[in-house]
Amino acid sequence: DLARTLGLDPLRMVAAAGLPLACLNDPDLRIPVPQVGRLLTESAARTNRPDFGLLLAEERSLANLGPLGLVAREQPTMRQAIEVLAPSISMHNEALSLQIESADDVSILRIVLHHDEPAQMAQLSELALAATTRMLRRLSDGAFMPESVHFMHRAPADIATHRRLFGVTPRFSQDFDGVVVTTRALDAVLPQADPLAAAQLARHLT
Repeated sequence: DLARTLGLDPLRMVAAAGLPLACLNDPDLRIPVPQVGRLLTESAARTNRPDFGLLLAEERSLANLGPLGLVAREQPTMRQAIEVLAPSISMHNEALSLQIESADDVSILRIVLHHDEPAQMAQLSELALAATTRMLRRLSDGAFMPESVHFMHRAPADIATHRRLFGVTPRFSQDFDGVVVTTRALDAVLPQADPLAAAQLARHLT
């Protein structure tokens, strides 16, 4: 839908990237990360939209994580929701891992991409971090807000979409991809948490 809105033929773009057309309709089909990186990078270039990955992230929801998203939603705190997601996120994206580092009042949620093509990292990292931030905002009923957002790649000419999606002005050319949050925010109780439902869902997943 996003590709068509921006004047691209998604079928041609997917085929040109060496991906099977079935990936557009089958959420369980595993596809190679390098080809996905090329698809995003070429789509951004052809549409002259360096924010293509961010726009794609706006279409993501907890439903994209399947049952795992339901388990995360029922956790008592944001930290516990992330701890549920982190070990299992490779089921959905084998090139992505989530790490939490806490020191006193500040915590870092780090996005680590295992990818060997640096030229395509910008779109992938922006998609991953924006989608994760959006997911955490949904979990917290809109309360989640990063203190700062960090990207390893250089800043694009226009960062208006970044500001709109993250709520802060990101910092570029940093030494990690991720968000800095208060430790208090990570340990805040999630409004929709239901520990009993979480336990039942977890039993069905194991």
